[in-house]
Amino acid sequence: MTARPSFLVIMNRLDNKKIYYIITGASKAKFASRIIKEMISEGAKVYTIPTPAGLGFIRLEELQKIVGNTVKINWDDKIKLPKITKALNLKAQDVW
Repeated sequence: MTARPSFLVIMNRLDNKKIYYIITGASKAKFASRIIKEMISEGAKVYTIPTPAGLGFIRLEELQKIVGNTVKINWDDKIKLPKITKALNLKAQDVW
């Protein structure tokens, strides 16, 4: 069995990274603000995309006030997302 990397190890690799943070209707969504702030403190630029179900688990206004975090609620708004060149798929239960 291989060990999963710890969240701190992953965090040390976030300098100048662009993160798409997708919030679903899972109960771990309540940690979104904290997770976003930690990623930003490690140098990442975060793009938060809540799903319709995820909106019921977060305080949207709080997430929109976090400096370094861009919130995209729907595809009709004018917020442009950066192109993804590499992807790492993490689930909240992997890091919390």
